[in-house]
This record gives sequence, structure tokens and C-alpha cells, in this order.
Amino acid sequence: MYYYGQHVNDRIMKNYVEFICSQISLNGGAEVNKSDGFPMKGAYVPVKLEIIEKTLRTAIINVTSLGHSKKFTFFLSRQKSPARILSELQDKINETVTEIVLENNLDRDKIFYEHHPLRNLKLPKK
Repeated sequence: MYYYGQHVNDRIMKNYVEFICSQISLNGGAEVNKSDGFPMKGAYVPVKLEIIEKTLRTAIINVTSLGHSKKFTFFLSRQKSPARILSELQDKINETVTEIVLENNLDRDKIFYEHHPLRNLKLPKK
């Protein structure tokens, strides 16, 4: 049964999804984890995001990184703050890029050599 209160809630949620999606940076970065079992700081790789579809409570996002793409569905909850949702989205993007690396058998050592933040670190001369 569809009643007035539900219609208002749906409209609020739709506007909330629109707001959150407008806050997503479409060009950013993601952290690729070095190993599966041991959490370790990884390399940051460039990422392009495309919001394919927005529904009442979800957004379907296409992640393109390292020459490969993968889609995922991201659930948006009105009970969470925008900062928390964007933080969870970044975690999901990091996870998706790591999956891209694993599924396409990309050379992790090469990725870490090319994209690690300490690669261009200049040490002071003695």
C-alpha cells in the first residue's frame, strides 16, 4: 500500500541519493593492497568513476583503472552521514580496484613500482 508518508520518504531518499552522487569525485585515486591476507599500505592508482544509474537507495558505479573496468552497486542509507557514506564508498572503490588487479592477473610489483607514493622520494644528501 502506497500512502502519502511513503511518497514523501521516497522523495527525500531520491534527493539524498542525488546529493551524495553529486559529492562523488569522478576522477580520483584508489589504494591497491599489496597482499590479500596481510593489510599493508599500498600504491595509489588513478581511477575514473562513472555513475551509471541512480535508484531509490542505490547507485550503480563503473570503476575504470589500470585499463580495466568493473561495475558495482553501492547501497546508500539515510541513517548514515554523507561523510561516512563517502568513506565507505572509497573503501569499496579500493576493494574493487584490488579485485581488478587480481581478476586480470596484473603485475602487482610493477603497479607498486610505478604508483607507490615513496617512489620519487628524494633523500637528503649527507
